[in-house]
Amino acid sequence: MAKKIGFLSETASKVTGEVGYMGKIDVAGMEGKCALVPQVKRSDRSPDYEVQIYRKGRWLNFGAAWIKTPTVGGEDFLSLTVDHELMEKAVYCAAFPPSEEDDEGQWAIVWGRPKGGNARGVAEALEDEIPF
Repeated sequence: MAKKIGFLSETASKVTGEVGYMGKIDVAGMEGKCALVPQVKRSDRSPDYEVQIYRKGRWLNFGAAWIKTPTVGGEDFLSLTVDHELMEKAVYCAAFPPSEEDDEGQWAIVWGRPKGGNARGVAEALEDEIPF
């Protein structure tokens, strides 16, 4: 099951008019304001946005995002790869457009555990007396 780890609101630059996103994110111990800054695509694989996080008074590069179109119905969404040197490994998440019921008009950033689950099986975890 996916867990909401942040939100984004669509915004336009007052200088260039380009559309980007601003919001908040809390992933792998990194929490703060975040921004998706539009990028010039140099190839089909280039990211559409640079992901930045505001920490300790400055904006830091925090990953990349791509616009994705579902293969069967639905609206476009954003696929994010969030990574920073302070994190153990990259986190892959997605941002989905607001639903009609969402009066805030915010995109939800969600993360879900990969299909393989964690490294320990359920049976092994249940045999432990103390989880640490």
